[in-house]
Amino acid sequence: MENRRILMAEDDPLARRSLSGILARHNYEVTAVEDGAAAWQVLQNDNPPPVILLDWMMPGLNGMDVMERIRQTPRIASSYVIFLTARQDPADISASLASGAQDFVSKPFNEEELAARIQVAFRTVELQRQLAQRVAELELALKRITQLEGILPICAKCKKIRDASNDWKTVETYLQKHAPVSFTHGLCPECVAQMLKELE
Repeated sequence: MENRRILMAEDDPLARRSLSGILARHNYEVTAVEDGAAAWQVLQNDNPPPVILLDWMMPGLNGMDVMERIRQTPRIASSYVIFLTARQDPADISASLASGAQDFVSKPFNEEELAARIQVAFRTVELQRQLAQRVAELELALKRITQLEGILPICAKCKKIRDASNDWKTVETYLQKHAPVSFTHGLCPECVAQMLKELE
């Protein structure tokens, strides 16, 4: 259940058991902890859950404290955080979102609404994963392109380039294969002058 792991921090034992049961019914793998300090401990693991449900009011480290630590830690800064709290003041909602949380759900909550919001969370996490993979692919492609700055075997007579397969390619063919370039053909001034001289 790698894609469906949730960290849930809730200090009320009854609420924690109830919410754990709800999430399990929706086929999520839940790591349930009793306070912010325990949540922070889980987030120190090598592969913490990507979606986090945080109660706001907890002893010791409260939800906002944990949120601040998450955003200050690059390795987990992209975690998807949902505040799940009895606080309902619009100022509290604004403060939680301004802290970096992606969503805010007030208690008591509707089970289906919460499930829908968590689905959105996991879709967002997956999109972030795909984007990171795409960036890595582009960085690799850029690295390959910059390798063209190295030494290339080139024929002193016909100017063909020898590639990694030991085949000789024209400069145009080689560059079109290894770099995002295309060519238009023309004549440089020296070649024009040479052609005119030959026609005299």
